Amino acid sequence: MAVSLKTLAARAKDLYFQDYAPRDAFFDVGDFMFHAAAYYSDVLNKMYQIMRKDGIAEMGFSNTPISAAWLMEEVLPVTPCATSNFFFAQPSSNIFSFDFDAAANAINGVSTTGKCCGGKKFDVIKIQNNEIRFLSLSPVTSNVYYWLAPNNRIEFSDNVTEVRVWYIPEVLGNNDNSLLSDNIAADVIKNTLQLMFGAKQGNVIQEANDGNKNLVLPQQVNPNLGKQGN
Repeated sequence: MAVSLKTLAARAKDLYFQDYAPRDAFFDVGDFMFHAAAYYSDVLNKMYQIMRKDGIAEMGFSNTPISAAWLMEEVLPVTPCATSNFFFAQPSSNIFSFDFDAAANAINGVSTTGKCCGGKKFDVIKIQNNEIRFLSLSPVTSNVYYWLAPNNRIEFSDNVTEVRVWYIPEVLGNNDNSLLSDNIAADVIKNTLQLMFGAKQGNVIQEANDGNKNLVLPQQVNPNLGKQGN
Protein backbone atom coordinates (compact mmCIF):
# COMPACT_ATOMS: atom_id res chain seq x y z
CA MET A 1 0.00 0.00 0.00
CA ALA A 2 1.05 3.58 -0.61
CA VAL A 3 -0.11 7.06 0.28
CA SER A 4 0.28 10.13 -1.87
CA LEU A 5 2.63 12.85 -0.68
CA LYS A 6 -0.12 15.46 -0.87
CA THR A 7 -2.46 13.40 1.33
CA LEU A 8 0.26 12.78 3.91
CA ALA A 9 1.25 16.47 3.95
CA ALA A 10 -2.39 17.54 4.37
CA ARG A 11 -2.75 15.28 7.41
CA ALA A 12 0.45 16.67 8.93
CA LYS A 13 -0.84 20.21 8.28
CA ASP A 14 -4.14 19.41 10.02
CA LEU A 15 -2.28 18.10 13.07
CA TYR A 16 -0.08 21.20 13.09
CA PHE A 17 -2.88 23.78 13.05
CA GLN A 18 -5.61 21.60 14.67
CA ASP A 19 -8.07 23.98 13.07
CA TYR A 20 -8.52 25.75 9.76
CA ALA A 21 -5.26 27.48 8.90
CA PRO A 22 -5.34 31.30 9.18
CA ARG A 23 -5.44 33.18 5.88
CA ASP A 24 -2.00 34.61 6.60
CA ALA A 25 -0.46 31.35 7.84
CA PHE A 26 3.28 31.21 7.19
CA PHE A 27 3.27 27.47 6.40
CA ASP A 28 1.15 26.00 3.62
CA VAL A 29 0.72 22.43 2.40
CA GLY A 30 3.70 22.87 0.04
CA ASP A 31 6.02 23.35 3.04
CA PHE A 32 4.78 20.13 4.62
CA MET A 33 5.17 18.29 1.30
CA PHE A 34 8.76 19.46 0.92
CA HIS A 35 9.89 18.49 4.41
CA ALA A 36 7.98 15.18 4.36
CA ALA A 37 9.61 14.24 1.04
CA ALA A 38 13.07 15.20 2.32
CA TYR A 39 12.66 13.14 5.50
CA TYR A 40 11.21 10.14 3.65
CA SER A 41 14.10 10.12 1.17
CA ASP A 42 16.61 10.39 4.00
CA VAL A 43 15.03 7.45 5.84
CA LEU A 44 15.04 5.22 2.75
CA ASN A 45 18.67 6.04 2.07
CA LYS A 46 19.74 5.36 5.67
CA MET A 47 17.84 2.06 5.77
CA TYR A 48 19.48 1.03 2.51
CA GLN A 49 22.97 1.87 3.84
CA ILE A 50 22.32 -0.23 6.96
CA MET A 51 21.18 -3.21 4.87
CA ARG A 52 24.18 -2.76 2.58
CA LYS A 53 26.64 -2.84 5.49
CA ASP A 54 24.88 -5.84 7.06
CA GLY A 55 25.04 -7.69 3.75
CA ILE A 56 28.78 -7.06 3.44
CA ALA A 57 29.38 -8.15 7.05
CA GLU A 58 27.32 -11.36 6.78
CA MET A 59 27.93 -12.52 3.21
CA GLY A 60 30.90 -10.55 1.93
CA PHE A 61 28.89 -8.57 -0.62
CA SER A 62 26.32 -5.81 -0.40
CA ASN A 63 23.10 -7.82 -0.47
CA THR A 64 20.26 -5.32 -0.09
CA PRO A 65 16.80 -6.92 0.01
CA ILE A 66 14.16 -4.32 -0.82
CA SER A 67 10.78 -4.32 0.90
CA ALA A 68 7.88 -4.80 -1.51
CA ALA A 69 6.09 -1.95 0.28
CA TRP A 70 8.60 0.49 -1.24
CA LEU A 71 8.05 -0.64 -4.82
CA MET A 72 5.98 0.57 -7.74
CA GLU A 73 5.11 -1.76 -10.62
CA GLU A 74 4.76 -0.59 -14.21
CA VAL A 75 4.45 -2.23 -17.62
CA LEU A 76 6.47 -0.17 -20.10
CA PRO A 77 7.06 -0.25 -23.86
CA VAL A 78 10.64 -0.63 -25.08
CA THR A 79 11.66 1.61 -27.99
CA PRO A 80 14.90 2.24 -29.92
CA CYS A 81 17.33 4.88 -28.65
CA ALA A 82 17.83 7.78 -31.04
CA THR A 83 21.54 8.16 -30.27
CA SER A 84 22.74 4.53 -29.96
CA ASN A 85 22.03 0.95 -30.99
CA PHE A 86 20.37 0.23 -27.66
CA PHE A 87 16.71 0.32 -26.60
CA PHE A 88 15.05 1.95 -23.61
CA ALA A 89 11.98 2.13 -21.36
CA GLN A 90 10.91 5.33 -19.61
CA PRO A 91 9.27 4.94 -16.16
CA SER A 92 6.55 7.46 -15.33
CA SER A 93 8.19 8.37 -12.00
CA ASN A 94 11.83 9.18 -11.36
CA ILE A 95 13.77 6.21 -9.98
CA PHE A 96 15.08 6.70 -6.45
CA SER A 97 18.85 7.14 -6.14
CA PHE A 98 20.73 5.68 -3.17
CA ASP A 99 24.12 7.02 -2.15
CA PHE A 100 27.13 5.08 -3.49
CA ASP A 101 24.92 2.74 -5.52
CA ALA A 102 26.39 2.02 -8.93
CA ALA A 103 24.14 -1.05 -9.31
CA ALA A 104 20.88 0.96 -9.28
CA ASN A 105 19.34 -1.14 -6.51
CA ALA A 106 16.22 1.02 -6.59
CA ILE A 107 15.33 -1.08 -9.66
CA ASN A 108 14.27 -4.26 -7.92
CA GLY A 109 13.41 -6.33 -10.96
CA VAL A 110 12.74 -6.27 -14.70
CA SER A 111 11.09 -9.03 -16.72
CA THR A 112 9.76 -9.32 -20.26
CA THR A 113 6.01 -9.69 -20.78
CA GLY A 114 6.27 -12.07 -23.74
CA LYS A 115 5.14 -9.63 -26.43
CA CYS A 116 8.40 -10.01 -28.32
CA CYS A 117 9.27 -12.64 -30.91
CA GLY A 118 6.09 -14.72 -30.89
CA GLY A 119 5.52 -14.66 -27.15
CA LYS A 120 9.01 -15.74 -26.17
CA LYS A 121 10.26 -14.43 -22.86
CA PHE A 122 13.89 -13.46 -22.39
CA ASP A 123 16.01 -13.41 -19.25
CA VAL A 124 17.02 -9.82 -18.56
CA ILE A 125 20.12 -9.30 -16.44
CA LYS A 126 21.10 -6.07 -14.73
CA ILE A 127 24.59 -4.68 -15.21
CA GLN A 128 26.24 -1.47 -14.04
CA ASN A 129 26.37 1.32 -16.59
CA ASN A 130 30.18 1.28 -16.51
CA GLU A 131 30.05 -2.30 -17.85
CA ILE A 132 28.33 -1.32 -21.11
CA ARG A 133 31.69 -1.04 -22.87
CA PHE A 134 32.22 -4.78 -22.39
CA LEU A 135 29.02 -5.84 -24.16
CA SER A 136 30.87 -6.22 -27.47
CA LEU A 137 33.19 -8.73 -25.76
CA SER A 138 30.42 -10.86 -24.25
CA PRO A 139 29.63 -14.25 -25.85
CA VAL A 140 26.55 -14.74 -27.98
CA THR A 141 23.60 -15.48 -25.69
CA SER A 142 19.83 -15.18 -25.57
CA ASN A 143 20.13 -13.03 -22.44
CA VAL A 144 19.31 -9.33 -22.62
CA TYR A 145 21.21 -6.89 -20.41
CA TYR A 146 19.80 -3.72 -18.91
CA TRP A 147 21.15 -0.80 -16.88
CA LEU A 148 20.06 2.56 -15.51
CA ALA A 149 20.97 5.37 -17.88
CA PRO A 150 20.77 9.17 -17.44
CA ASN A 151 17.45 11.00 -17.75
CA ASN A 152 15.57 8.31 -15.82
CA ARG A 153 15.83 5.73 -18.60
CA ILE A 154 16.28 1.97 -18.35
CA GLU A 155 18.30 0.87 -21.37
CA PHE A 156 18.46 -2.61 -22.90
CA SER A 157 21.04 -4.33 -25.08
CA ASP A 158 18.31 -5.72 -27.36
CA ASN A 159 14.68 -5.01 -28.21
CA VAL A 160 12.26 -6.89 -25.95
CA THR A 161 9.16 -4.84 -26.93
CA GLU A 162 7.63 -4.60 -23.44
CA VAL A 163 8.82 -5.09 -19.87
CA ARG A 164 7.42 -5.20 -16.35
CA VAL A 165 9.48 -3.10 -13.93
CA TRP A 166 9.53 -3.00 -10.14
CA TYR A 167 11.28 0.03 -8.74
CA ILE A 168 11.37 2.53 -5.87
CA PRO A 169 10.00 5.87 -7.09
CA GLU A 170 11.71 9.09 -6.13
CA VAL A 171 9.64 11.32 -3.85
CA LEU A 172 9.73 14.98 -4.87
CA GLY A 173 8.41 17.72 -2.61
CA ASN A 174 6.67 19.52 -5.48
CA ASN A 175 4.99 16.45 -7.00
CA ASP A 176 1.45 15.85 -5.74
CA ASN A 177 1.46 12.37 -7.24
CA SER A 178 4.58 11.13 -5.44
CA LEU A 179 3.83 7.92 -3.56
CA LEU A 180 5.21 6.94 -0.15
CA SER A 181 5.20 3.54 1.50
CA ASP A 182 2.58 3.68 4.23
CA ASN A 183 4.60 1.44 6.57
CA ILE A 184 6.70 4.49 7.55
CA ALA A 185 4.09 7.18 6.81
CA ALA A 186 3.32 7.70 10.50
CA ASP A 187 7.03 8.25 11.24
CA VAL A 188 7.26 10.76 8.38
CA ILE A 189 4.30 12.73 9.75
CA LYS A 190 5.75 12.66 13.28
CA ASN A 191 9.17 13.95 12.24
CA THR A 192 7.72 16.55 9.88
CA LEU A 193 5.64 17.92 12.74
CA GLN A 194 8.66 17.96 15.05
CA LEU A 195 10.52 20.02 12.48
CA MET A 196 7.62 22.43 11.97
CA PHE A 197 6.93 22.91 15.68
CA GLY A 198 10.64 23.40 16.28
CA ALA A 199 10.71 26.16 13.67
CA LYS A 200 7.70 27.74 15.31
CA GLN A 201 9.25 28.05 18.77
CA GLY A 202 9.84 31.66 19.82
CA ASN A 203 7.73 33.18 17.07
CA VAL A 204 4.76 35.37 17.93
CA ILE A 205 1.78 34.53 15.73
CA GLN A 206 -0.41 37.43 14.63
CA GLU A 207 -4.00 37.57 15.82
CA ALA A 208 -6.21 35.56 13.45
CA ASN A 209 -8.96 37.42 11.62
CA ASP A 210 -11.00 34.44 10.50
CA GLY A 211 -12.43 33.04 13.72
CA ASN A 212 -9.58 30.70 14.61
CA LYS A 213 -8.25 30.39 18.10
CA ASN A 214 -5.50 32.90 18.83
CA LEU A 215 -2.23 31.88 20.38
CA VAL A 216 -2.22 32.62 24.12
CA LEU A 217 1.17 34.10 24.90
CA PRO A 218 2.75 33.26 28.29
CA GLN A 219 3.07 36.06 30.83
CA GLN A 220 6.48 37.55 31.15
CA VAL A 221 7.91 38.64 34.49
CA ASN A 222 10.82 41.02 34.76
CA PRO A 223 12.91 39.85 37.74
CA ASN A 224 14.37 43.35 38.16
CA LEU A 225 10.99 44.94 39.04
CA GLY A 226 11.03 43.65 42.64
CA LYS A 227 14.51 45.13 43.26
CA GLN A 228 13.66 48.77 42.45
CA GLY A 229 12.68 49.67 46.02
CA ASN A 230 15.87 48.22 47.54
